[in-house]
Amino acid sequence: SFAVLRHPVLRVHLAYAALIGWPVFAETREVLAKTYRLAFPKKPTDKAAYAEGLIAFATWLKANLNSQTSLPVHTLWASQSATLAAFGQIATPDLLAREESLSADLAYLAGAAGIEAPPFEAPANDPAPVKLADIWSKDLEEAVQAAYLRDYMQFGFGPWQG
Repeated sequence: SFAVLRHPVLRVHLAYAALIGWPVFAETREVLAKTYRLAFPKKPTDKAAYAEGLIAFATWLKANLNSQTSLPVHTLWASQSATLAAFGQIATPDLLAREESLSADLAYLAGAAGIEAPPFEAPANDPAPVKLADIWSKDLEEAVQAAYLRDYMQFGFGPWQG
């Protein structure tokens, strides 16, 4: 078995994009706006509003991940260390692959199983309306690192590099 790790900044960015765009999160958006005063961009492609909202969301995540909010931790933004710990009660993964090196990691896994790896092309990893590379900042990195410190430490993540 294996699990794929994604950089926490990219995870927060994609969770925020889903929160903005997916109808299933309408009630969650309402709670975040009313109770926690999080602002969401009126236009999902507004880079400045998106970046500001993303940092506020990352800051809120720190409290949420520490069970200090009224909303439960959603699997979309749960820490990877907590998720793996939960999986580990059933079966510990043989390999922790990183999204950015998934092709090589899957080739290694196939080789370890004695089979030839089929061709693999990773899908685009940023389908959000605003690209992370366009809005990444040191402030964003610090907010995400504060929320996901255990993931950074346990998995050796450094600053996000798009």
